[in-house]
Amino acid sequence: MSPPEYMVELTATGEVESHVRYLLGLTPSQLRLFEVLINRVDEERSVSSRHLQEELGLDSSVITRTLTALMNKGLVSRRYMLTGESAPRYHYTALTVEDFNNKVYESVTELENNLIAAGLLKVGDS
Repeated sequence: MSPPEYMVELTATGEVESHVRYLLGLTPSQLRLFEVLINRVDEERSVSSRHLQEELGLDSSVITRTLTALMNKGLVSRRYMLTGESAPRYHYTALTVEDFNNKVYESVTELENNLIAAGLLKVGDS
């Protein structure tokens, strides 16, 4: 498997992590799990919660709670899949990098509009 052409490093620096968490309303654990999902390579973009538990070494309840929060924020989708001989299970996929960038842009725009409406930012100051 070849490495992806780009990696989304949301937790690379404390400042970037803090800004992304604020804009998207994420906890540190939600951001960490989202970063793992968004950086998965094409054929492995969809993954089961059990696989995430094994990969990250986290309890199933933590994975389930975090995935549910990410789905509620529109950052992750879920679908029921058959995988080989095992029983069907839910698989989770993060937004594409392009869709993630659009979501961040929308959040920044909304924040800017709220600051303008509150009189805390003047048009043309941004």
